[in-house]
Amino acid sequence: MRFEDEPAYVLEARPYRETSLLLELLTSSQGRLAVVARGVRGGSRSATARRAALEPFRRLRIGASGRGDVLSLGAIESEGPVLRLAGAPLFSAWYVNELVHRLTGRGDPAPSLFRRYADWLGELGGIVSPSPPTGQGIADERPSSQGPWARPAATVPDARADDRLAWSLRRFERDLIGLLGYALVLDEDCVSGRPLVDDVVYCLDPEHGARPWSPDSPWPRASAQVLRAWSGDGLPTPDQLRQLKPLARALVRHYLGGGELRAWRLAAQWRT
Repeated sequence: MRFEDEPAYVLEARPYRETSLLLELLTSSQGRLAVVARGVRGGSRSATARRAALEPFRRLRIGASGRGDVLSLGAIESEGPVLRLAGAPLFSAWYVNELVHRLTGRGDPAPSLFRRYADWLGELGGIVSPSPPTGQGIADERPSSQGPWARPAATVPDARADDRLAWSLRRFERDLIGLLGYALVLDEDCVSGRPLVDDVVYCLDPEHGARPWSPDSPWPRASAQVLRAWSGDGLPTPDQLRQLKPLARALVRHYLGGGELRAWRLAAQWRT
């Protein structure tokens, strides 16, 4: 396989041998790929420049070639600035990257997912810095001598930014599941096919959608109002957002096969 000028984002980077990085990338036409960036952990100026270009949360254009599951990274071009993140926005971005990594297969083209991921990063940028002054909210293009994961802190300026951040995650989780072929019906009873009723308590069956809750249900309870809010795009109330979090966690855990995400553990440790 060989390709050039492919839009891509770095999802994960791990040290590989003495001077290289093993990268998991989300690409526009090739899906998720593993590539080796050779020599980028060296001390030369060119290695530092290539390493700095491989920041996560930044759109790239790349070339790669090779056989098998792991390709060799060729040309790298940065297409945009890097989001400067800290605190909850940074953990959210790590979470989304890990979620995409864990729920997608290598080599499965997913252009709609690539666009949705790019849109989510744009939304995140608007949350952490709605109107960034010069030099704030977005990192400049200069290589960092501290490596590809170093970034200054960003602040979250408005009162409901935490809610908007949480809502951006719930929408991305919902859309990702749908793009993987498991679209959920959130505004109808999957048993009767009728619209949800406000005075009925429901649960969210990950394979089918909303259904009336019963004491033996393995899924968290949810009101009709909360499920309808999740099906739309308008910002829910703070209470609805709090109720949506365990629903989303149970849904994601189901599609992970009962597994956990490292981002969940790291975020919990950060909050304590």
